[in-house]
Amino acid sequence: MRILLTAATSPEVQPFLHSSEAIKISDNLYTVFGSENQINILITGAGAIPFLYSLSKYIYSSEKPELIILAGIAGTFRNDLPNGTLVEVAEEIWADTGAQDKDGSFLSMFRLGLWDANEMPFKNGILSHTKPYFPDLQQIRSVTVNTVSGTQERIDSLLALYSPDIENMEGAALYYFAGKEGIPCTQIRAISNLVEPRNREAWEIGIAIKNLNEYLQNWFC
Repeated sequence: MRILLTAATSPEVQPFLHSSEAIKISDNLYTVFGSENQINILITGAGAIPFLYSLSKYIYSSEKPELIILAGIAGTFRNDLPNGTLVEVAEEIWADTGAQDKDGSFLSMFRLGLWDANEMPFKNGILSHTKPYFPDLQQIRSVTVNTVSGTQERIDSLLALYSPDIENMEGAALYYFAGKEGIPCTQIRAISNLVEPRNREAWEIGIAIKNLNEYLQNWFC
C-alpha cells in the first residue's frame, strides 16, 4: 500500500524516521519500505497554508498515495485526555476563518454565505476522515485554528461554537484537500498540553512525541 505520512514539523516524527532507517529524498521528503507498505514521509511546515502548499506540490508531482496520514501533537480541551494520549480525529472543523461582527461574535464562512456547509467534502459544515484506520484509538472532534488558544475568552468561544476535544493547525486542510481529490485520509494526534490560558511550562511535548512515534513504529513496521 502506498502511504503518505505527513507531519507539520520534523521533530514530531524524527524518532520514527530514525528507527525505521528512512531514506532522505529531499529536504522535506523521506521514504521507508515496510513489510507491507511503501511509506513516504512529507514534512510540510506548520499551519494550514504551508501544509496545503507542500501537500499539493507532492500530490501533483508524484504517484497518488492510497492513504494520507497526518501525525502530530495537539492541545486538548478535555481534562480526561492526559498528556501523551493518542487519538484519531474523526471530525475536523475549520474554526476561525470568517469575520467578526460588530458585537464581537464570530461569523463563519458558512454564515457569511461564502462556503456551502454541504458542498463536498463538507457535511453540515464538518470535515471527516474516510473511516477509523486506528480503531484502538479514541475517535474525537478537532478544530483547526490559525491562532492557538491562549485566553479563557477564546477557549470558551471555541467550546460554545463547536464542542471540540482538541485543537490543531493543519487537520482541516488535509481533510478538505484529500476529500476534494478523493484520497482516503486520517489523522493521529498525541496530546501535549491542556488548552488553557497560555501556560507553556505545563506542556509535555516529549511524552507526546515519544508515544506518537512508538505507535507509528508498531503500526507501520
